[in-house]
Amino acid sequence: MILSNETKKYVKFFLFYTGILLFSGCAKGDKRPDKALLACKNCEEVIFGASGLTLLPDHFARYPNGSKGIQEFISTNINYPELAKKKGIQGRVIISFKVDTAGSIVDTKLIKGVNQELDKEALRVVKLMSGWYPAIKDGKYVAIEYKLPIVYSF
Repeated sequence: MILSNETKKYVKFFLFYTGILLFSGCAKGDKRPDKALLACKNCEEVIFGASGLTLLPDHFARYPNGSKGIQEFISTNINYPELAKKKGIQGRVIISFKVDTAGSIVDTKLIKGVNQELDKEALRVVKLMSGWYPAIKDGKYVAIEYKLPIVYSF
């Protein structure tokens, strides 16, 4: 399918603001769901990717403190590999991952890489990011896929 420049602009606009909405807003009073409730047998899967949203959840998965919490976690835990730093390598790594029905990170994948060391470090840090509030659809916890850009610069 061929898209006009105007359509491409709207698609980029939609994806950009959808990404912001997905990672923003974690209510301060939220409590982690009970572990017994997280053991969901009939869970559906929500995939948000290049092909679009196949099932829109009632509540998206959220990280504690929203996008600010994600930024703090990444900046606290990421290490800029010395070899890449010495070579002056910078760029944006994009990692895809799913937040499962228990709020854990699963199925991490490299979508766009910059350098082997930077890519490995970005994957390592995303895998550490636990404690998400799972997405909810029709009262059930559902798995959902996200894409997270990690920018290396100095």
